[in-house]
Amino acid sequence: MRPARGGVLSAPTTLYRFFDERDQLLYVGIAGNPGRRFDQHAKGPDGKPWWPRVVRSTMEHFDTREAALAAEAAAIITEGPLHNVVHNRNPGVPLPRPPGNTRLRT
Repeated sequence: MRPARGGVLSAPTTLYRFFDERDQLLYVGIAGNPGRRFDQHAKGPDGKPWWPRVVRSTMEHFDTREAALAAEAAAIITEGPLHNVVHNRNPGVPLPRPPGNTRLRT
C-alpha cells in the first residue's frame, strides 16, 4: 500500500462490470474485496433489484484505489451502464451499440 492524498493508505482495488444475458452492461463498480462487494449487491439491506439479471462479470485490477476510481468514472461515462447513477448521463437508458461485433472478450 502507498500513501494517497491526506496520508491515507491506498490499497489495490478491482474495477468490475456486470452484464446480463444479452451482454448489456448493467453496472460498473470498484471494490477492495470484490467477493464481499458482490455479496452486498446480491443480498442484505443494499441488495440490488437488478442482481438476478447478472450472468457474467469482468474484473480489472489496479494498484491504487485512486486509479480504480478514475477508471470507474471513465467506464461509466463512456459505456453507460443501466444501473449506475453517479457519472451516468442517462441511468436506465442503454447507449446504442456500434454496428459489428461489440461483444467484450473475457
